[in-house]
Amino acid sequence: LEFRAVFVVGMEEGIFPLCRAIYNVAEMEEERRIAYVAMTRAKERLYLTACSQRFLYGKQSYNMKSRFLNEIDAPVRAASVGASVSAVPRETEVAVGSQYVKSTPRTVHAAPAQDFKLADKVLHAKFGVGTIIQIKGDKADIAFDNGVGIKQFSLAIAPLKKI
Repeated sequence: LEFRAVFVVGMEEGIFPLCRAIYNVAEMEEERRIAYVAMTRAKERLYLTACSQRFLYGKQSYNMKSRFLNEIDAPVRAASVGASVSAVPRETEVAVGSQYVKSTPRTVHAAPAQDFKLADKVLHAKFGVGTIIQIKGDKADIAFDNGVGIKQFSLAIAPLKKI
């Protein structure tokens, strides 16, 4: 027991456990061991979180909850925040399973999507200056000038500035 609260985020198939471990028994056992170690370090509170959708490697992904959540003892899975459970240290509060909070994805608008059109020059904080070469719906392909290549962005949330 090392920390008052432990947060384990990304409890989703392909993230925790990693996708490369799914087909390798030894790697899956290592991922399971890491999950166990993380959970047993909580003195008072343990938070296990997953999301139904996320941007991963520049693409929207929809992942299932981690198999590790189903492998936790039933009393832990059913626990509400504030409940004492037996599978983790005695006084630990757990937020897991059906306690997921549904939230509306946050949208950050650098500029309204309708302001962008083909051939517009844009500035991205990481990739620099680029030119919009294709738009489909709210997605745009942008060719960057500094040799980064072509990247696809959602115009509704990408940190793009029209220049």
